[in-house]
Amino acid sequence: MLAQNKEGNTAWQVAAGRCHSEVLQKLWVWAKEAKLNRKELRNKLLLVRDRYGDTAWHQAALRDSLETLEILWSWAKEEQLQADEFLEMQNNERETAFHMAAQGNHVAILQKLCFWAAAHWSPKELQNKLLLTKDEYGNTAWHRAAENGNLRALEILWGWSKKTQLNPYELLLAQNEEGNTDWQVAARGGHLDVLQKL
Repeated sequence: MLAQNKEGNTAWQVAAGRCHSEVLQKLWVWAKEAKLNRKELRNKLLLVRDRYGDTAWHQAALRDSLETLEILWSWAKEEQLQADEFLEMQNNERETAFHMAAQGNHVAILQKLCFWAAAHWSPKELQNKLLLTKDEYGNTAWHRAAENGNLRALEILWGWSKKTQLNPYELLLAQNEEGNTDWQVAARGGHLDVLQKL
């Protein structure tokens, strides 16, 4: 069950990455039957990383599998993982599941992540730990959505920024490592609809 392929993925991560929730659930049952203790369930399944630093949590967000994400969230709670351990989890490029969902325009995932975060964090924490968190290249989820022309994702992020009373200009004027704002990122990608909305 814990054998890794050359990418560093276990069957657990592969199932999450392919959105095979039934397989994932069966693996969880077998892990418990194998009498993995709480620490092993956490570290060998829920928090295990591949060679890129991605966990099953990242994989579910990347592949737009809300069902898989919800299953993983429920098991994390069952194993008493803190919300921060999942919501703030970063891969080798410091991307969170939130970055991945914004990049892929996975609106339901973004909404769910914001909902879970809002249940555990203050508005200020939600801003700093989710909306304004930067990856290795200085990109926020906002930059990632603009870069790919994901207008719906931008609308979700904008709505949540207003709910947290974040000054909207902090999102609009945030610069990545190259000094680009979302406006410049969207322009470089030729995303006219995004530019008009911004």
